[in-house]
Amino acid sequence: MYVTFQIHVIMFLFVILFLFLLSVAWLCHLIFIGPEHGTVIIHPVNLFGASIIPIFVAWRSFSRKKLDLLGAIFAYFIGFTTFISNFSIFCSLMGFFFSSNIFTKWKSNRKAKQLADYETTGCRDSYQVLCNGAVVYVSCILIAYECRMQLRELSFMSQYSCTMYYLMSISAISCSCGDTWASEIGTAIGSDTPRLVTSFRRVPAGTNGAVSLTGLIGSGVGGLFVGLCALLSLGPQFWSISTTFDLLLFCTLSGLIGSGIDSILGAMFQYSGIDQRTMKVTNEPNLHAVHISGYPILSNNAVNVLTSVLTSFAVMPKLAVYLRLFNESHTF
Repeated sequence: MYVTFQIHVIMFLFVILFLFLLSVAWLCHLIFIGPEHGTVIIHPVNLFGASIIPIFVAWRSFSRKKLDLLGAIFAYFIGFTTFISNFSIFCSLMGFFFSSNIFTKWKSNRKAKQLADYETTGCRDSYQVLCNGAVVYVSCILIAYECRMQLRELSFMSQYSCTMYYLMSISAISCSCGDTWASEIGTAIGSDTPRLVTSFRRVPAGTNGAVSLTGLIGSGVGGLFVGLCALLSLGPQFWSISTTFDLLLFCTLSGLIGSGIDSILGAMFQYSGIDQRTMKVTNEPNLHAVHISGYPILSNNAVNVLTSVLTSFAVMPKLAVYLRLFNESHTF
């Protein structure tokens, strides 16, 4: 057992070193082919922080069984890129990750009684890390390329592309956080018979696509929490009344709408049934399961990544423009 653990540690360190060197080379190349003339030198403090802090978070999560080995490696790579591209996005991502771990463990005994495939350890695998971080990672690449890692203000009038890419990242994190909070809080303290979002009939707690008032509040508060993390880490120059209101409203709506999209997709394209042997909700069809809702088309990870893409790329940017958010320019 000890030898196996040591092998995992060595593998982890070697892969992290390789990804670190690859990330530095990629970012340097990206800077030199940027759309504007000149170069932007990464401050040594930023480079040091981007190298050390994600490694510490990834290793701590792996050692405490919050992430598996491959999940920790992917988390480091995403953390390094977000830290270099935009520190505010990194802080928001960390806020989502740590708060979700807390709520996943909260009242785990009750959740285990309701869900047949519930894992009390709360360990996330590489697929979950990629599904929750892929959109954020792509948006950070766009920020690094288009904005040269210099976000001066959140305004469609003065920095349209940079603002749009930043909001894509934040809406993806808010969507994931809102959905996770809604699911974990709703299952922990919500109604035992929530309503299915597509038909509004009563279904057992833990059914894909089931919603409750507690879960809806949790999704909005989860999005708001990400907005607060983003706002505080952006710095005082972004704390004007209009920017503060717009960002917090945008993140709250991202949590609510993202959770709603996830519920609709789950109700339609994820199987839910009651296993007659255990009387728990199961996501896998079997001879002993009585169908509740949905078809076994998409996995939970597929629903998560599709929800993230729809929320951050299709819905929220257009909604922000429609609501005329971030429509003022400030001179700092």
